[in-house]
Amino acid sequence: MTHDEFSHRPLAADDLPSICGFVRTKEELFFMFPAANWPLSCAQLAQAATQRREPTVFLWEGEVAGYANFRTWEPDQYCEVGNVVVDPALRRRGLASRIMAVMEAKARDAFEAKQLQVSCFSMNTGGLILYSRLGFLATGIATRSGPDGAPSTLIHLKKNILGASR
Repeated sequence: MTHDEFSHRPLAADDLPSICGFVRTKEELFFMFPAANWPLSCAQLAQAATQRREPTVFLWEGEVAGYANFRTWEPDQYCEVGNVVVDPALRRRGLASRIMAVMEAKARDAFEAKQLQVSCFSMNTGGLILYSRLGFLATGIATRSGPDGAPSTLIHLKKNILGASR
């Protein structure tokens, strides 16, 4: 993947249907946006974006290919990445790693964050492997009600980014 094929920009209303279309199952929606109701609607995603910071669309060869934002943030402290999703047709190509690198740079540059945080459900093996590979460390767990109502384990992860190269 070259830089010419991958880019990013702020979320636009026209992007919402594509992003909603990336979520194929209730489980995928739970991983991406646990508070949302199935199926994910443009209205739900747009509403969430208004309550978050840096809603960012990622493009692959000019087409919407992924999305992420900051769910919570504290300037000079941390940013927590949320709503991470990649087009199913483009998964396993390194796009999620690139998305997280962009969000890390945004956390440092726009918020002067010293730490990047993310949470991932224990059954999201791909997500846990990705975050581990990117240097995130588990800092705690919480119990949430899963998409089927059964208890699910949410793992909180963090990565120190203070002094990381810009």
